[in-house]
This record gives sequence, structure tokens and C-alpha cells, in this order.
Amino acid sequence: MSGSRPASPEQEQTQYAQRLFPAPVDHGIARPDRAVSTVERGTDTVAYNDPDGRWYEGGGRVGEKAVESIAVYPPTRGVATQGDPFEPVKIGILVDMDLGQLLSDWVDSTILAIEDALNEGVYDRPVKVITADARGLPRENYLKVRRGYQKLVDDGCVVVLGPMISDNSLNLMDTVNRTGVACLGWTGSVKFAGDYCFTVANGDIPTESVMGANWCAQQGHTKVGFFWEKGSSGDHYSEYFRTAAQNVGVEIIKEVRLGPDPRGFPGEP
Repeated sequence: MSGSRPASPEQEQTQYAQRLFPAPVDHGIARPDRAVSTVERGTDTVAYNDPDGRWYEGGGRVGEKAVESIAVYPPTRGVATQGDPFEPVKIGILVDMDLGQLLSDWVDSTILAIEDALNEGVYDRPVKVITADARGLPRENYLKVRRGYQKLVDDGCVVVLGPMISDNSLNLMDTVNRTGVACLGWTGSVKFAGDYCFTVANGDIPTESVMGANWCAQQGHTKVGFFWEKGSSGDHYSEYFRTAAQNVGVEIIKEVRLGPDPRGFPGEP
């Protein structure tokens, strides 16, 4: 009985490479004259600007939710492309706190800024905004913010907008600098820094401290009481305020440190 002979190369079945990943999706909404997004608004808010609301409460509503994934297409300017659609570059939004009616102001403004950049020719490829709602300190766990940032990184985001809370930004700082995906924090902390950590201060602790001390002096107050919240923001704020008050001749008679959710004030139900 003779042994079996190996199949010749001609007899072997030919294997063809398949796509490892799905092809990019073209939503078919691009216009020749202006940038356009896949949503009318960035949250589930039905109406904006409650007539009974105040300007600082934001344009949305309490409890609104962000659209998780939003694609923004640049104007085609009459150019038709061949082959696969262009895959959007991804930008992450990291929500680390309950923003009340302000969430739509943040997400919608981000969409508008991207549309403006695409209309002006700053970038000529689609952009996708991905939102992670990962609320952390002071009411929830800081690890949620880290995991929210990591999810956006794993989703392919090249930059992350947020967090907003100083404690969360400081807890996230080492992760950001180690991962190498830039993070633009909206935080007042001056210690959120590094090769990949940047801040667009939504107010900042040193400036607010100096402004507060100077206001006291301008109003003729030479002796003040000072209460501040325990935590990274409060610790930093108190340090700057003490120095600023001393510089303008305002004496701090008594200090009271508060927890993140204080209780037991006189007259409190």
C-alpha cells in the first residue's frame, strides 16, 4: 500500500484576505456648501431656553442625555470621491459630573465648533464625537472617570474633552500622560499639567482667590470669615486666598472647612 502524496500547490484551496474590521460608514448626508452633522442637536433636549430659567442654568433641561456618537461631515465642495468612505477622526467628550441644563450647551457648542472648522477648511475629513458619561468625584468614584477616559481611548479618540472637576482631573493626570492621548480639562486646578494634559480653565483657582480678596478690600472689609470645601480645589483655593487676603490687608478671623456635602447648618430642615 503506497503512502498518500501531499497536495500540489495547484490543488490547495486559495485563501483570500478578509477585512479585519468593518468598512467605515458613509451616512450620505454630506453637502457641497457647508458642514453637516448626523443629529439636529447633541442631546435629547426637546426645547431650549426655558422662559422661566436663568441664564447661568444653561439652555437644556435637567436630566438630559448626550447622543453617544455624532458624525460631522465637511462640505464636499463638489468633489466626488471613489473607494471606501473616509473614516472619521474621533474626538471624545468625558462627562464627569451632573451638568444639569448645561450638557446641551457643551455638546452643541462642540458640534458647532467642528462645523466651523470644517467650513473654514481647517480639516477636510469627517469628525466623530463620542461621549462617555462617567461621573466621578465628589459624588461618585474616581475610578469611573479613569475608565470613561480609557473607553474613549479604546474607541480610537485622538483627544478627550473633559473632565471638569479638579479632583477628577488630578486623579486622571497620570493615566493621561502614560496613555499619550491628549486631554483638555475644563478645570480650575493649576496642577493638571503634563505632556498630554491641558486645561481651558472654566474659571481658575488662583485668579478667583485674588478676585475674592480684592473685592473684600474694595468693599472696606478688613476682617472676614472664610469657609472652604475639603478636597483638591478647596485646599488650593484656601492657600491662594490666604496669601491674596494678606497682600491686600484683609484679616481672616475664622476658617471653617466643609465636606463635599455639608449638613447641619443653622436653619437647615
